Amino acid sequence: RRFGKTLNLSMLRSFFEKPKAEKETEIEQRRTLFFGLAIEASKEVWDHFGKYPVMFLTFKDVKTNTWEESVVKLKELFSELFTTHSVIQEKLAPCNWNHYSGETKSGIRKI
Repeated sequence: RRFGKTLNLSMLRSFFEKPKAEKETEIEQRRTLFFGLAIEASKEVWDHFGKYPVMFLTFKDVKTNTWEESVVKLKELFSELFTTHSVIQEKLAPCNWNHYSGETKSGIRKI
């Protein structure tokens, strides 16, 4: 059960994710995480540092008693992700946007 999956995904997120705002301190703090590692020597790889929206989802918070409750919790998590990364919504084809933009009776956005 403990193979470092979340740690590995967190590392990828720290490398690729665009900063929420162009905060030089955040960028430099994240950059220092990779100092002294083999990745530091590759300019080609560094060209991708902090350039992409990253949707990070962990199932550790999806602790429910039924399948139906799990589906509701997952919909909430996905809704939060799409709200956080609204730039992705802008790039969706219109047919996909309708799929992600509606709301259910409970106020949770459809997935």
